[in-house]
Amino acid sequence: MNAFWADFFNNDYMPHGHCYLWQPGILWSNVISDLVIATSYFSIAFALLIYSNKRKTQKFRHIIILFAIFILSCGITHIFAIYTIWNGSYGMQGILKAITAVASAMTMIVLLLNLDKIIAIPTPSELKDAEEEATRERLKRLKLEVEARSNSIFKFALELFPAGILVVDSKQKILLANNLVNEIFGYSKDELVDKPISYLVEKDNSASHEVLVSEYMKDPQSKEMQSGRLVWGLKKDGDSVPVDVTLSVHHVKNEKYTFASVTSVTDVGIQKKRFLETSRRLQRAVDATDVGIWEWNLLNDKVWFSPRLISLLSTNKEQHEITVDDWREHIHPDDTERVHELLNAHLAQKGDFEVTYRGKNKFGEYKWLRSKGDTVFDDNGKPILMSGTLTNIDTFHKLQLELEQKNAFLDGVLSQSNATVLIVNVNTLTLDYCNDRLAEMFGYNQQSLNSILNLKQVFKIVHPEDRQAFRLFFEAISNGTESKNTEIEVRIKGADIDYIWCILHAESHNVGEHDDVEQVLISIVDISDIKEREENIKNLAKDFLDTFEQAAVGISHIALDGKWIRVNQRLCDIIHYPKNELLSKKFVDICHPEDLEQVKLSFNSLLDGENKTFVDEQRFISKQANVVWVRITVSLVEDKGRDKRYFIAVVEDISKQKQLQIDLMRSNEELEQFAYVASHDLKEPIRTLRTYTSYLIKDLEANKADRVKEDKQFIDSAAKRMTNIIDDLLSFSRVGNATLKLVNIDLNEVIKQILHDLSVSIEEKNATVDCDYDLPFVHSDPVLLRLAIQNLIQNALKFIPENQIPKITINYTSSKTQVLLHVTDNGIGIDEQHQQQIFGIFKKLHSSDTYPGTGIGLAVVKKIVDRFKGSISLKSVLGSGSTFTLHLPKEKNKKQ
Repeated sequence: MNAFWADFFNNDYMPHGHCYLWQPGILWSNVISDLVIATSYFSIAFALLIYSNKRKTQKFRHIIILFAIFILSCGITHIFAIYTIWNGSYGMQGILKAITAVASAMTMIVLLLNLDKIIAIPTPSELKDAEEEATRERLKRLKLEVEARSNSIFKFALELFPAGILVVDSKQKILLANNLVNEIFGYSKDELVDKPISYLVEKDNSASHEVLVSEYMKDPQSKEMQSGRLVWGLKKDGDSVPVDVTLSVHHVKNEKYTFASVTSVTDVGIQKKRFLETSRRLQRAVDATDVGIWEWNLLNDKVWFSPRLISLLSTNKEQHEITVDDWREHIHPDDTERVHELLNAHLAQKGDFEVTYRGKNKFGEYKWLRSKGDTVFDDNGKPILMSGTLTNIDTFHKLQLELEQKNAFLDGVLSQSNATVLIVNVNTLTLDYCNDRLAEMFGYNQQSLNSILNLKQVFKIVHPEDRQAFRLFFEAISNGTESKNTEIEVRIKGADIDYIWCILHAESHNVGEHDDVEQVLISIVDISDIKEREENIKNLAKDFLDTFEQAAVGISHIALDGKWIRVNQRLCDIIHYPKNELLSKKFVDICHPEDLEQVKLSFNSLLDGENKTFVDEQRFISKQANVVWVRITVSLVEDKGRDKRYFIAVVEDISKQKQLQIDLMRSNEELEQFAYVASHDLKEPIRTLRTYTSYLIKDLEANKADRVKEDKQFIDSAAKRMTNIIDDLLSFSRVGNATLKLVNIDLNEVIKQILHDLSVSIEEKNATVDCDYDLPFVHSDPVLLRLAIQNLIQNALKFIPENQIPKITINYTSSKTQVLLHVTDNGIGIDEQHQQQIFGIFKKLHSSDTYPGTGIGLAVVKKIVDRFKGSISLKSVLGSGSTFTLHLPKEKNKKQ
């Protein structure tokens, strides 16, 4: 055991500096770093111990001491690490590290055990907020205590008050009532709390009283409720009690409360209150009007003017300072003489005093006023006392002047109007008014037309065809009722002229007390020129519609947004659409997708003003989804203001022309191919014939029997090849010239016949044909269709690699308008680069020795399907077979 400890504390171990190879840079960088770390650790540890000693009441002081011991131990290990660089005392270093480990473990355990408590320690800001909240709570409690004491004092003071006191909230509910109020109305303590104030008012007066209180709460300046009001209250037992109520409004914490002082009154008080109420009521009535009241004592020349009258004068004097001169001085200078003459005449008892004049108010403005007065005279006729009113009529006077001006203007307008204007009295059937246009238009004056009305001969001046409509119109006027038939068009005969077309319009002009019509205003407008233009327009419209509908070309109007506005029948026939269905579409809906871009550019050129019109050839899609070639001419219609209105399009069907062009192009292509055949394919066998014929002649002269036989074989082969070419050319030509007989054909029957005819070839090749015998009907020529399908099957049997059994599959798919018949083989296939050229006449990809034939079969097939608006397509991979697809029209007149 002693040996263990001797070795443990042995200092003869290799110093740590040997590991650094005593390199100065490495050695001193470690020494300095450990020294700085140890110094920092010691500083932190002593700082924590000083803090702990100063804060002996700190709750977590033991944790701070543990941190100080742990950090101090760490610093000692770094100091000893410097010592071991030159001295190998690693046993002592291990003990120091063990002490540090124990200190750090204890610190960690104690820290984790107290972590939740440390986290719960509030931050300075949280502590400050908590202190402020506690302060607020203390102040709130103190305020409530003060308020409670104040309320107690307030209630005690209310009980000592010599009058009844009520406190009412904004909803007119009683919040507080003192004992005197309870005694007056016979209620017990707190029984009135939360009751509406209407409980204390007689039922007949409760509604008006509620309104008055409400208005007062909105405008507390109301003197009526502020200075006291006699109210008949209602006691709990149902008896009435007179009380004097005075109100005042106060705001407490943004809430409005009404305080009411309630005093019971005696009979004398009641009479006094009633007198005061009457006086106040009269005063309110005077204050509510624009009428000023005045009184003039002519004996002492003193006057009394009401406040309203003083406000109409140009003075700021008080009531007791006012004199009659203040009234005289405010009169406009232009009206002064007239007013004084009327006043003096009245005082001389030569008429009533009522005058309208302009008076200046305190703002220096002249307003129109009316003064009216009456005078008390003594027995000798001397004026003693004069009183009267002064009314502001400025607005009324201005309106009257404006009305007079408007009436004068209206009279001028009516006299210059092109319409005859009449005012008919429906009770007497007489004219109350007519303008000068009556005589100008019809040659009648007011007197002559009255005679016609009185004799009820008005119907005689109305055209016979219009009399029934006019009778209803006239009865409506005569009966004084407002009818729906208040405007009509009639022909009226003038005094010296023939019938003229007029519009008569009538409406109520003056309605009596019982809603009965007393006068009717009738306006008569001459529309003869309009009627003549309407007739011309109707004729033009009829001519236009006849031209529009009967045109040999399609004509249409197209809105700026592309919608059809109007189309004629010829356009509908061209694209096979019913008119109503076509009108529900847009122009672009029937355009071929490939032409849309050019169509939009052409229309935009019109809208942008680049062109005034354009002519294009384009394709329409008919209702049956067929392509229709048309030549379209479009122009833009504008009104007088250059505003664009709509397009006019003229459409000509050029499908036949286009087909002729296509047929001509095809014929030209075929002629070129014929020329090629004549110059190339036919030359080759002819050249062979000429060559071997010359050989044959020479061999016959030389008596070479074997060569003669060989020459004959070459001549026969060339002649046969030339015959095949000529036959195929004739066959191709017959396909183009044959008359089409398009009927509904059962593809199942056609395929069966073809396979029966080719059964020998199929057996020779040991071929298999897999056919879908649930094939549909198509609309085609039976002879040409049979020839096309037969050529495809023959090609499938022919172009097969050696030692391979032909396998042919026949099936179909369908689209909305076509049946797609697929013929698939497992032959040699066709390279993609040659797939289009094989449909040309005499186009061969192989020599006749490898695959015999003239190369005309597929050209015949394409020409056949082109003739009945079909097509042929190909999908093939070289060496993996081909699929030829015939696109055939579906059966007609059968639901798909």
